[in-house]
Amino acid sequence: MSAYAYMYICSLLSIRDKDIFLAPVLNLRNIILLIGIVVIGITGFITHMMAKQLSSPLMEFNGLMRELQLEEIAAYEPAEIETDILELSELNQVFVKMCKKLQESLNTIVSIRAHEVQAKLLAMQAQMNPHFLYNILYIVKIMGKEAGSKQIVEISTDLFGFFPRKR
Repeated sequence: MSAYAYMYICSLLSIRDKDIFLAPVLNLRNIILLIGIVVIGITGFITHMMAKQLSSPLMEFNGLMRELQLEEIAAYEPAEIETDILELSELNQVFVKMCKKLQESLNTIVSIRAHEVQAKLLAMQAQMNPHFLYNILYIVKIMGKEAGSKQIVEISTDLFGFFPRKR
């Protein structure tokens, strides 16, 4: 084949219509774009479903924690949340244990405070009884002096010996 004929054949091929020549490439591009959009759509849907499955138990936990009030902790019974996700079920178990320990701690604190108040009351009574008796005995001694009864004054003075002296 001559050089002139070779150039003529090449020229002939380049003369073909651009749309016809690039049609398979454009079709392939369109198919790849369509597949990409479908894959992105399916991935978005699957991601949405997984996020919904994960977030609904977490939203239930959030609601349970928000409804937990310290004033009502004694009567509070945490609800069990059903889930297939191991981490969320473990989180629920820890939350239930935490609520029970919180109830126990509050009961212990209330009991300790009740004992503290009772101990303070008993200490006050122990302080008040000797003081009250001392005052009554002092009044009896003064009344004995005013009545002129030395025997009452001596007895009341002797009874003062039973009270501890204040320093």
